[in-house]
Amino acid sequence: MRHGVPSEHIYVNGNPSFELYREPYCKFFPSRSELAVRHSLSKGCRWLFFPENYFWAMCSNVAETYIRRGASPESVAAHRDASKRSLAEVVQWWGRVAEEMDVEIIVRPRPAVPARRWIQTFEEGLGQIPECIHIIKEGSVREWVLACDAVFSSYSTTLLEAAIAGRPAYMLEPVPCPECYQAPWYNTLPHITTLEEMMSACNNGEGLVSEQLQAYAQREGLPCIDAFDGLCQLLFDLRKQSVRPAVRNTSPRWMPRLRKGLLRFMGKNGGVSRDLFECDEFTQDDVRAGVKRWETTIGEVVGRVPRP
Repeated sequence: MRHGVPSEHIYVNGNPSFELYREPYCKFFPSRSELAVRHSLSKGCRWLFFPENYFWAMCSNVAETYIRRGASPESVAAHRDASKRSLAEVVQWWGRVAEEMDVEIIVRPRPAVPARRWIQTFEEGLGQIPECIHIIKEGSVREWVLACDAVFSSYSTTLLEAAIAGRPAYMLEPVPCPECYQAPWYNTLPHITTLEEMMSACNNGEGLVSEQLQAYAQREGLPCIDAFDGLCQLLFDLRKQSVRPAVRNTSPRWMPRLRKGLLRFMGKNGGVSRDLFECDEFTQDDVRAGVKRWETTIGEVVGRVPRP
């Protein structure tokens, strides 16, 4: 076999990031009450989570990069135009929801998009940001999916995670999704194409979880009983067989070029490199606190997999 991995070396385990939404691992993340205190949110109303996915609209250099890589200028222009128009419409939708409903709206920018860009976007679209709209990059997407009552996004895989967590998920589509971004699971959940549909979904106190989306996510991402048990068992078996898995190293001499290329991709004309991945810093005390919390969280499952 010239390319790819021999079938006997493939181990189907499942997606550990999906497993984190299930017991007992989900207990690691801050509770709704903790998040309410930390971010001054009302616990008594519905929380609506919006993990944004409008990178094409936010960073002007993305189009140039794709064209340099061989994409046609026409298709790139159409894609970026669709993203910009979708973003502008979605901001208006959230403004109406904030105006007419008793909700908390948590907007989570992508890691590489500074929060200030979203503050600017809402101010340009609405004049000012309503009190119930919170632009938050602190923490993980996962803790907000677990804490919120419903999840709204464009073609983000966070919608799959919402289904795993048992949360209603809605795809925002004021402008049709570009054909190149279509995926098999897009037809398994509700699409919101108008303001009226948006208001109805946000007002649905019970909120239905898409069984089709949930089944797809579990089938594709969680084929095993427990993804972490699977990984532990694999490592145990490899150790027992004295087999060293093949690891491809990246030579250190490539790292400066990789970093330089990433910053150029993110920063040129887009103006985001200065704030790249803000809120991602952590200290040794944070690490120790996290380890201690994990010890408490997974104490009940330690020992299920034999030690070598």
